[in-house]
Amino acid sequence: MHYTLLALVVFLSGFGSSFSSAETDDAKRLYENYQASIYQIRLIEKGSGNKASIGSGFQVSPDGYVISNYHVVADAVNKPDRYLIEYLDASGEKGELQLVDVDVIHDLAVLRHGLSGRHWLKLYQGKLFKGTRLFSLGNPHDLGMTVMEGTYNGLVDGSYYERILFGGSLNPGMSGGPTINRNGEVVGVNVATAGNQISFLVPTKYLERLFARAETALEPELSWNERIEQQLKLNQQEIFGPLLEAPWPLEPLGELTVAAEVSDFVKCWGDTDHSEKSLFTVTHRICQMEESIYLGRRLTTGVFRYEYQWFETESLNQFQFYNQMQRGFYLEQANSTRKVSVTPFQCEESFLNSGGVDWKSFLCVRRYKKFPSLFDVSLTMASLAKKNRGLVASLAAAGVDRANARQMVERFMESIQWTSL
Repeated sequence: MHYTLLALVVFLSGFGSSFSSAETDDAKRLYENYQASIYQIRLIEKGSGNKASIGSGFQVSPDGYVISNYHVVADAVNKPDRYLIEYLDASGEKGELQLVDVDVIHDLAVLRHGLSGRHWLKLYQGKLFKGTRLFSLGNPHDLGMTVMEGTYNGLVDGSYYERILFGGSLNPGMSGGPTINRNGEVVGVNVATAGNQISFLVPTKYLERLFARAETALEPELSWNERIEQQLKLNQQEIFGPLLEAPWPLEPLGELTVAAEVSDFVKCWGDTDHSEKSLFTVTHRICQMEESIYLGRRLTTGVFRYEYQWFETESLNQFQFYNQMQRGFYLEQANSTRKVSVTPFQCEESFLNSGGVDWKSFLCVRRYKKFPSLFDVSLTMASLAKKNRGLVASLAAAGVDRANARQMVERFMESIQWTSL
């Protein structure tokens, strides 16, 4: 058996359905047994009547509930007058899907069709061990049903939004499809890939919570924007509440101590520019959450990052040195988005004293138009203490409420401490 070929492609009608000799018996058996439970999820642009994007989904109950990713159907949430959601099953039958509920934090959506008696998948309730063989199913690039073999590698280390690390390939269009074990039980929902046989799944425990809520919920009184805003508000409080209450660990940088990795889900990276042509050196340290929450095209949130640039020179005069520092003094953004989604930044430039040191500061805030209780905040500070040494520090957070934004700025400023003046 030649196991280096992990991509096991099985086409729907029109593309062929035979299996190559490189595929395992397990993959063939699972496809034959469970293909009827899996759908291509299609966003249909109403004006043209054609599909605008595709993903995957799978049925989880006999009464027509289907699971997919939120990002697969986000355009239909954001622009319901323009898009409708449709399924395509293994037999080539099409039908409309109703969006029932979403979990934007874990990138999940529950949909439903009006048919009964269809095949559905069960969720795995046991414990998985590293190296367990898994099978991911979906519809990549509109080519038809695909089966990808891979392995379970536990949860991603240092991830706030839990993800299963899947040692196998996922491709665009497979998002929202199931990853199953040899018994055909769902162990995770396809969500993302980093290439090179590194992919990610949403654990089923989040699927179970959302599905239970969708099954028991009454007719919602809130709009989709209001429901999503509630989820985002609760999530940012769960992240930043404990983070802002706990002491921040500090590390030396130049002649200061600054915030280190303030949480398990914040990673710091650094380097120093040692160019011989330069008449000064800059030591960089960047710390950030390496995850975000997808809300729509070019709109993400839930991001937190801070950066330090320590400048030193023995050759430049004071004017030349501060001119170099000024180049590092810019508006730091935790995310990029379009003007249609957020208000313009409202900024205030000021000079202040913190920790006995004079600083030039630039504080900016903008509001989300659809989620008015949430803001993006950006702070940049440049020290004015010495003629040939200085720090430019910046903080940026996306999707925080006023109280957390204010406290985050205060904690960040307090964490910067000079060891010598």
